[in-house]
Amino acid sequence: MKISLKMLGGLRVFLPTAGEFSRCDLELSEGATINDVIARVGLADDRPFFIMFDGKKLQESDYVRLLKEGDEVIMFPPIKGG
Repeated sequence: MKISLKMLGGLRVFLPTAGEFSRCDLELSEGATINDVIARVGLADDRPFFIMFDGKKLQESDYVRLLKEGDEVIMFPPIKGG
């Protein structure tokens, strides 16, 4: 199945394939979860990030959510401001 993956900010360097505007299509096996996406892009365990899915910020407990064809996962680093 194919999903859309967006990686914003400093996470763009982890895009597994060339993409336009920090986005790429990612081919995954049926039954893949958001945890599988995290493993596929190779984010270090100590690197902080957030995930948006279906318009909502996910909690780590939601990373077992099953994905389906056409889903969009957005990963971004914490935002700092002043």
